[in-house]
Amino acid sequence: MVTNLLICIFVLAFTAHNYLLLKFMSTMFSAKSGAPFMLLIAFINAVVNFSVRTVFPMSVPMAYFIICLLYFWPTYVLFDAKRLTKITFGLMTPVHLVADSFIINSIFVLISGYTYSEIFSMPDLFLVARIVTSLSLSGFIIILCKVFGTKYFSLLRNHPERMKIFVSLELVLLILLLVISTIFMSTEFNVYIVLTILVAAVACVVIFYIGVFMVVGFEMLDDYRIYSHSKLLENMYRNMLIEKSERTIEIDCKTGKIINYVVKDSSKKTFVGAFYEDALHDIIDSRIHPDDQDSYIAKHKLSYMLIMCSAGNVATYDCEYRLLNEDMGEYYWYKDFISVQKSPTNNAIKAVLVTNDIQLHKNLEFSANMDGLTGLYNKTVTEELISEYLETNRDGVLFMIDVDNFKAINDNFGHDVGDEVIRDVATKLSCIFKKGDILGRMGGDEFMVFVKSPGPLNIEDKATQLCDTIYTTYYNDLVKVSISASIGICEVHDKACSFNDLYKIGDMAMYESKSRGKNTYTIRQI
Repeated sequence: MVTNLLICIFVLAFTAHNYLLLKFMSTMFSAKSGAPFMLLIAFINAVVNFSVRTVFPMSVPMAYFIICLLYFWPTYVLFDAKRLTKITFGLMTPVHLVADSFIINSIFVLISGYTYSEIFSMPDLFLVARIVTSLSLSGFIIILCKVFGTKYFSLLRNHPERMKIFVSLELVLLILLLVISTIFMSTEFNVYIVLTILVAAVACVVIFYIGVFMVVGFEMLDDYRIYSHSKLLENMYRNMLIEKSERTIEIDCKTGKIINYVVKDSSKKTFVGAFYEDALHDIIDSRIHPDDQDSYIAKHKLSYMLIMCSAGNVATYDCEYRLLNEDMGEYYWYKDFISVQKSPTNNAIKAVLVTNDIQLHKNLEFSANMDGLTGLYNKTVTEELISEYLETNRDGVLFMIDVDNFKAINDNFGHDVGDEVIRDVATKLSCIFKKGDILGRMGGDEFMVFVKSPGPLNIEDKATQLCDTIYTTYYNDLVKVSISASIGICEVHDKACSFNDLYKIGDMAMYESKSRGKNTYTIRQI
């Protein structure tokens, strides 16, 4: 009963071991057959391997020679590669198998006190020794795949001259092991001989990997140098980012947890291990400007990060938003640079979020794009925005607005009051027109408004509202001056579809309004 159970375990263990070996080879070479056929070959080899047990008591070298052939022929026959390459890889397993068998058998001899020949003649004990050999080799193959993969073994194919030397080394090691196996026929127990065989088997494995290193060692050293250099650069860049940024967050996108949280070069351990999206909601609810919340939420969600990374291993994007400074009670501009990277080895996905204060940049941008007195777009930017819109659209209405009697304001009340009047007009324009419309100060007392996609806009009602709203009287003890608006209006159409066309027509319409007594509007098509 025990023997039958051990036989089943032996066949299963050796089938699994053979199949793992063939799958390992298939990662480096093109296989002539699929996985089911490989499994069949693995099973047949296991059965034949079991039958070889009857040869051991008669001739140990012959038994090991047959086992070597059993492991050599599938590699040579089932895979497409050059002959020298197939011989090289076909001999690797026999070297490991025989050496491992020597090591396991020697350990069994030392523990049990039996000789090698006695163990070979005891079916159950010999089966256990061979099962342990198979399992240890299976574990070794798995470790080899995990630690080294196939990269360095694949490099052997790139050096045919070195491969010839390596094949010679494999043959020498196999012959040495087969010669040593003749000692197993001895019926006398000698601990020194057992230890010598054990050391010789270990030495053969060590020599084998020294040979591997001699063939591909330079590539391994180069890879290590490149890896060390890249890690050094990565740490340098990482430290630079942390030092220059307001905040750095590292996130495991699969678990949703924060790996690292640094604010101005100070690590915040309380956040590490917390769920990223919980911390995100706390920031949104209390500090993000209401107008920026939708964009911020969309780009900072873990689901968005995973989508961005799905097309490739690395995705980088950014998001600008305003954050409340609780000490100052004001909103400041920030920009998050978000990099999402997928590991090519274990499919882990990590994101790094770097926050920078861009308020100074926004101030400079505002100075370059906006009119300093009114906060509206300056002349250059107004023209650029309207021209950009008209490149892809054929709709809109241009309003040219000139403040009547503004010179009298400056002459009678001074330029400080004149500046207040200009600011007041700009504020009224911002209230009358929508947020998406383009509002600009063209200089002095002249303003321009471009209404995009007017839709149901009643141009005459809007013009009347402008005239009524801007009309204001300023006075002191000596004088009073009333300002009003002379407005020129032009709607986009086929013959006026560029900024220059609209500007010319609108300007003429505006001066026509002035000539008709001011505080009125003129609509012109051409």
